[in-house]
Amino acid sequence: MANITLMGASYTDVPAVDLPQTGGGTVRFYEDEPSDLTTKTITLNGSYSAEDDSADGYSEVTVNVQGGASMTEVANTYGTELVITSAPGSAPSATRHTLYFEFEDETTATVYAYYDSAFISSAITATTPTTYDSKTVTSAQLDGVEWYSYTPTPGPTPGGDWTSIYDGSITVSNREFSLTSITDTFTLNDVWRATLDGTAYTFTVQHADAYDTNYIGNIAIIADWASSGDPIVCYNIAGYIMGNTYLADGSHTLKLERQVSA
Repeated sequence: MANITLMGASYTDVPAVDLPQTGGGTVRFYEDEPSDLTTKTITLNGSYSAEDDSADGYSEVTVNVQGGASMTEVANTYGTELVITSAPGSAPSATRHTLYFEFEDETTATVYAYYDSAFISSAITATTPTTYDSKTVTSAQLDGVEWYSYTPTPGPTPGGDWTSIYDGSITVSNREFSLTSITDTFTLNDVWRATLDGTAYTFTVQHADAYDTNYIGNIAIIADWASSGDPIVCYNIAGYIMGNTYLADGSHTLKLERQVSA
């Protein structure tokens, strides 16, 4: 707004003034505020507001985003916003490396990493990936070279001395069941046998880092009900035994035994 003097009188903060127009009527005049535009160079995806650059807008924008990009200009109350998005399917310029995992349940996974530093490769192969995505890793490879392998200890053949921990029925709901009356602990490396609907499965107790608990069975069932492999997993939680199975909801028979001697 402007300060003006008209016919000897002074006025401050005047937003506009109406003056007589030749031929009749009036015409309104506004203060012509200067437009504050700036240029901008963008190298990263994101949203950009001219207000953040202390400007009313951008007079010229140069976009140089790795892999190509699209730019959308959005006018709003606060000025002009630029939204920069990488072109679909574009990939980083760094070298693509392949991490390949094999799991105890015979499934696999492939993960891609983009980098050029040999230090990163060394950091990867210095790790011990005992589990990934809640599964027990049996082989880990970087660009086709195996740097980690694990051979599960096979469970004992039926025989030896066993103590019965539970023998009865379970009610499976939403693929879960619980034995709140059973407080026995799964001790690492102990051997257990679970007989589900008449079929016996022998397991060695392992630890799941992802869930911070010891377990027997197929740990992949917790995250994937369609998992293949043994149809049961049992683990300690809240002082009792809980389990999952990909068998249908309803009533099933279950017997849990712990080996006391081979």
